[in-house]
Amino acid sequence: MESGYPYPRDPSPEDTLVRGVDDIDRPVETAAPAPAVDWRDALPLELRDDPTLRDVRDVAGLAKGYIHAQRLVGADRIPVPGRNADPEAWAMVFDRLGRPRSPDGYSLERPAEMELPYDEGLESAFRERAHALGLLPEQAAGLYAWWLDLNRDDVAQQRRMVESRRDGAREALRAEWAHRFDDRLRRANDALRRFADDELRERVAEGLGDDPAFIRFCARIGDLVGEHRLEGPGAGAGFSSAVDAKRRIAEVFADRGHPYFQRDDPRHAHAVEEVRRLFESAYG
Repeated sequence: MESGYPYPRDPSPEDTLVRGVDDIDRPVETAAPAPAVDWRDALPLELRDDPTLRDVRDVAGLAKGYIHAQRLVGADRIPVPGRNADPEAWAMVFDRLGRPRSPDGYSLERPAEMELPYDEGLESAFRERAHALGLLPEQAAGLYAWWLDLNRDDVAQQRRMVESRRDGAREALRAEWAHRFDDRLRRANDALRRFADDELRERVAEGLGDDPAFIRFCARIGDLVGEHRLEGPGAGAGFSSAVDAKRRIAEVFADRGHPYFQRDDPRHAHAVEEVRRLFESAYG
């Protein structure tokens, strides 16, 4: 090619090699990293260290918080009292939340069927306590229904236990008395009807009547007095009054070590006869 040719000539291998060496030796210039910028630096000094901004990472987070706060401005907010607030402050909160104005405002559903009589006093006490604790209507109704179910289950379980204990006692006595079971049980019931007072009858109804030892005791009283003596007058010999006889009976029955209760004691027969005469004198 001639030197006046309009196009540049191709570089020679030597030119390329020299340029490559020069490029390797020349240091590469890189831009320095930009210093970290805290968005709080743009705020006045009195705002930078405000605790409410501590967890806000950037301007976008600050904007989100501001928008959320603006949405709450028109909401019906209920201030929460402090830890040492008086009951009146909390009462205002409970009322704002929907607590009834009085304990009678709770709607409590009574069970359709209950094994025990419904306790009006217990319901009234529950209403008072629920209102004092600030329970909402739904909370009080749910808690009361739960308690009634629990109570009903407990009563049913107790009834099953009583029936099981009664059946066990009858089976034990039936095995002990064999063919005399009906007669012995009748004598025990006759003695109980004749001599038991109201307090003892209540205890029998509460479960004492299911105790085999107590049933045996009543049957023995029936044996001592006998059917003809249960209806006939007693002479009361040896005792000044029925009061004294009853007092002596109480003393004997309170002493479980008395010969009357000890069949192997040589004095047992005499004690049995003494108790029989005591009953005749006391009850006629």
